[in-house]
Amino acid sequence: MSNSKELTLDRIRNLMKDNPDSPLFARYADLLFQKGLINEALIVIENGLKKHKLYSTAYIVYAKILLQKGRDKEALENLKKVLKLSPSCPAAKALIDKIEHKDFRKRMKGEGSDVISEPLIRKRKSVTKNEIESIIEKFENAESLIIKADPNFNKQYQPPDETPEIVTETMYHILVNQGLYDKAYNVLQKLILKNPTRRDYYEQQLNWIKQKLT
Repeated sequence: MSNSKELTLDRIRNLMKDNPDSPLFARYADLLFQKGLINEALIVIENGLKKHKLYSTAYIVYAKILLQKGRDKEALENLKKVLKLSPSCPAAKALIDKIEHKDFRKRMKGEGSDVISEPLIRKRKSVTKNEIESIIEKFENAESLIIKADPNFNKQYQPPDETPEIVTETMYHILVNQGLYDKAYNVLQKLILKNPTRRDYYEQQLNWIKQKLT
């Protein structure tokens, strides 16, 4: 039996119409991306980030869309923004690794504009074609071990009866996306104690949630 709070594409589209400034724009763009509506997803995520410039999960979704369109360099820039906001974000690190490994494979195969120069190739005569192919194969096999961006992003989050002591910004955004503003408020209060350097942002979010609760 499906959960009544499940955010389908149609339901989230209606929610966005009622509240176009909602942080749900990231989930909306991700659902559009999954449906293959790449250009529409790109417009939604870019417009949303103009209003929510500190939403790290949104930058991850943006990077995924840019990668799909072959704009790897821009995707990498946005993933670096994620690491500035959340230095330990495993999803961002995994995507960065994937981009860098992809670039490495292109260079090893002699593709792209940054091809290894002729003099450099002469200096590396000891590296055979079979050795290069072996290295590339190892990277390709290693991709199966890379954590995909936000692996729990599309899973229905079941909040506990009480907010756990270990809290994250991702948890906060998921609670907001599901309309659980009281629990999201509690998470923000703990995030202020956990990461005081981002106090201004958290307090802005607290004021926004207070308006939702009144």
